Amino acid sequence: MGNIDWPLSPYPYYLQLAEDVEFLANKGVRGFFGQSAGEPASDMTELKSFLIGRKTFDPSLDSKMLLSTFVRSFFGAP
Repeated sequence: MGNIDWPLSPYPYYLQLAEDVEFLANKGVRGFFGQSAGEPASDMTELKSFLIGRKTFDPSLDSKMLLSTFVRSFFGAP
């Protein structure tokens, strides 16, 4: 789920991770384990954690809506 050896390098596939959780849930998978870099300044670990966490609890949530919610909450409204 991330570049563990080089956590500062970008790994921009956040929405796909969220969609993968939904895909797995729709196929009957009942558990999910994901691990990501947690180093300070690593590539948006908070965003990955938010998307995967929310989709794990409710796979039907819209991933782009979750991304928008995170951005507004994390950075503030424009």
